Amino acid sequence: MEQIRTLEASVLIPSLFDELINRLALNYKKLQFRVRWVPTVEIEATCKSLGIAPTAVKPNGQPHYTLPAIIDRTDPTRAVVLSDSIPIIEYLEKTYPPPPNCDLFPPGTQALQVLFIQFPVAQILGVALGVVAMGHLAAKIEGDRADLRQRMEARFGKPFEDIEKRGAERDKVWKELEQLFKLLGDAMDKNGKGQFVMGERVRFADLALCGCLIYIKCVSPDDAWVKISSWHGGRWARYFDAFRGWMQVENPQ
Repeated sequence: MEQIRTLEASVLIPSLFDELINRLALNYKKLQFRVRWVPTVEIEATCKSLGIAPTAVKPNGQPHYTLPAIIDRTDPTRAVVLSDSIPIIEYLEKTYPPPPNCDLFPPGTQALQVLFIQFPVAQILGVALGVVAMGHLAAKIEGDRADLRQRMEARFGKPFEDIEKRGAERDKVWKELEQLFKLLGDAMDKNGKGQFVMGERVRFADLALCGCLIYIKCVSPDDAWVKISSWHGGRWARYFDAFRGWMQVENPQ
């Protein structure tokens, strides 16, 4: 199986937590795969050449191509080509069923787990941008930095350097971010036992949350991650450590 992902810097940092979700899922399921790294500016051309469908439509009506994507050639007579993280994981769950009680989407939970990405995880990433934006830019390979700068400046209507907060505004971001993690932790405590989002078993929501943490650690290891990993008695560092066995970039065995 081949996973197609975007490329950042010489240390191969994933650009989107969606890609991290898929990598965690592939490793969690102990599936064999290799990674093809693609610069952001080459995503569209690469997807077209591999037959990967667009995932959206641009405002000008043109197809919008994104990663991650996978190409599953397990069946030599029919390659399966998919893009977008949730359809990919739905396919993996159906095609490679998990052991009992290890479903990423237990019956009746998929809608709420997908919403978990749209709200708490997306909110954390949105707030964190105020303290990790420059780290994200620095992590990009040189050819992709101009593209990221252009897209982000168009989105926020300001120079890229002004997206990351300073001084008192930065302090407010840290407080807001810590409060978001506290609210999330308090909600998880309602399970009564277990360190994961839904209790004692890893679920899809955990892959999303862990992907969020990996992203923050990659782009701001000496600032944002140091703070987050120390909050709430080191809870998020312990949570992160629980996934280390599924973080390897490739599993070619």
